[in-house]
Amino acid sequence: MDSYEIDRLAKSVLSNTGGAAVKRYFRLDTRTYAWVKDYVYDQKIREEIKLLQEKIVKNRALPIHKEELESRFKARVEEINTFRIQQFKDHLTSVQIRESRLFDELFLESTPINGARMVPCLITFSPKEIDTIFSELQDGVRQKDIEKTVTGLEKKISKLQEVLAQELNPRQRWYYRDDGVPVPYPQGCRWTAFVEVWKKVVSRFEGKVDIEGSALETPEEHEAFGLLRLDTVMKFPPLRKPI
Repeated sequence: MDSYEIDRLAKSVLSNTGGAAVKRYFRLDTRTYAWVKDYVYDQKIREEIKLLQEKIVKNRALPIHKEELESRFKARVEEINTFRIQQFKDHLTSVQIRESRLFDELFLESTPINGARMVPCLITFSPKEIDTIFSELQDGVRQKDIEKTVTGLEKKISKLQEVLAQELNPRQRWYYRDDGVPVPYPQGCRWTAFVEVWKKVVSRFEGKVDIEGSALETPEEHEAFGLLRLDTVMKFPPLRKPI
């Protein structure tokens, strides 16, 4: 169910003085509301997964350990110098067989060799210069330590996803396509759609009401209302009295 359907159902309740029968649309238990506890548990797990995923992103963004960065830097310098030397070789070979003239300023500005401008110099750093450069950097985190942490977080996420799939995935929870495949979460989740409509209705009524704008009557309704923390929903005046 998309947001348009959620808005339409909420509006059908709010636009009629006598309310509207929308409970039946969801085909959920609105007598015992037994599914509400599972929905709350489901939301708790999804929030935990979200936090773990954020931790993964933060860990992958940690500073590179400076020793590892130094190794990469030296390798890149060597790679660049190897490329430049090959440029010189290719250029001088061409000059030797009289196909090109020896480079000058205009030649360097206008003629790419091996796909790049030729620079008649190599990159060199003394050990002391390297030490000076990297002494200014923070220590950073070794990649193996980052991967170890990320792997641990991913295992936790996998276990939580198993709970969602195995314990919180009853068939009556989902809307289904014509081919029998459930619509993905959250659009396909009846629980989520029901709660979103209920919140919109509650925001426009005084006191505690059900999804159709009627005052709560049974203990089960009151318990579901409390578990979903609907008493914290922001109200938008003018408020209507319960039907």
